[in-house]
Amino acid sequence: MRTLTRGLLAAALLAACSDVSAPRTALTPGRDAVRTLGLTNGATADTLVVGEALQLTEALPRRRGKTIATATTWSSSNPAVATVSSQGMVTALATGSTVVTARNSLASESATLLVLAAPTMVPAPAPVPAPTTDPTTTVGTLVHAATGLCLSVAGDRNATGVGAVLSTCAGTAGQQWQGAAAGAPALLTVFAGAQCLDDWGAGGGVGDQLGTWTCIPGAPTQTWTLSAAGELKLANGLCVQGGASAGQQATLQYCTGTAAQRWTRVASDVPASTPTTSPTPAPLPTSPAPTTETTPELPRATVDTRMPAQTGRVIAVPAGGDLQAALDAAQPGDVITLANGATYAGNFVLPSKPAGGWIVV
Repeated sequence: MRTLTRGLLAAALLAACSDVSAPRTALTPGRDAVRTLGLTNGATADTLVVGEALQLTEALPRRRGKTIATATTWSSSNPAVATVSSQGMVTALATGSTVVTARNSLASESATLLVLAAPTMVPAPAPVPAPTTDPTTTVGTLVHAATGLCLSVAGDRNATGVGAVLSTCAGTAGQQWQGAAAGAPALLTVFAGAQCLDDWGAGGGVGDQLGTWTCIPGAPTQTWTLSAAGELKLANGLCVQGGASAGQQATLQYCTGTAAQRWTRVASDVPASTPTTSPTPAPLPTSPAPTTETTPELPRATVDTRMPAQTGRVIAVPAGGDLQAALDAAQPGDVITLANGATYAGNFVLPSKPAGGWIVV
C-alpha cells in the first residue's frame, strides 16, 4: 500500500531483526510508504530524512495455542529522533538513530531507523555565455535603486585589487563604467578600460566581494550582463547587491529582484573606449583586503514540511475499492491508504469534516 500524503516527503527503507519465523525481503526506497516489520535477520538499518514520515504495520502472532495476544503497542527508543503513534506512524524529527518496536503479550518486532539531514538545494549555475566587448557601449554611472548611491571604485584609485563600493554620485573616473549592456554579456570596465569589475572569490559564490582586477576577456569572473530589469548579473546568474549605506562593498547574492540588486545606467559625456588587456594576465588574488564586510541576510520565513502525527484509524482501500466511502467515513486523525499501483477513477468529493486535525490520504 502507498500513502500519498507527503508532497516533499518520500518513503524510505526500514530493516530489522525479528522473532517472527516467516522470512521477509529487503525493502526498496521510494515505493511503498506502508511497511511491515519482521524483516529477515541481518538486514542493515535503513534511513529517513528529517521531516519524512512512514506508516508501519506489524506481523505479530495473534494467538498461540489457547493464549490470545494483547493489543499491540508501539514505541521509539529515541523519540527526540523519531516518534511513533499508536497506529504505527513514524515521524522523523532530528538526525540520529532509534529503534521502533511493536509488541504484544506473545512477541515483539523491532526495526532500526537512521534519520539523516534533509539535502540542501543549491541552484545550478547558468551556462557561461560567450563574452563580447562593444567599444560603442554607453559609458556612465550605475545608480543603486535602494540608496541612490553610485557603484564606485573605493577612493577613486586606478589600481588592481580595490573594492567596489557605494558612494555619492560625483561623476568621477572611478564611477564611469563601460560594458555589460542588456542582452550582451561583456567585461564591465572602469578608468577608460584600465580595470575591470571582478569577482574576488574566483568561484562565483554567494557572498563573494567585488572589486577591480586586470581585465581578462572571456573570464567567467568578469563577464557581466545588465538586464532590462536593472539586475547586474555575473555569468553564473548571481546578482550584484549593494549595501545599505556609502562605503559598503558590493557582493554577489542570489537574484531576488529587490531594490538592493537593481541598478540604473546614467550616460556620461566620457568617450567610450575598448578595454585594455595584459598579454600575460596576473593570477587572481587569493585573499584581497576588503574595504568592508557585508553579512548575508538570513531567511525571512520557514515552512514546516513535517508529516502530521496521526492518532486515528488506518482505513485501507484495496484496488477497485470504494474510495469515496472511505473519504466520507474518515475523521480527523485518520489515515486512508491506497493499494500500490492501483487506479481509482471517478469524481471524488472531499466532504466537510470537524476541525481539529488532518485526514491523510
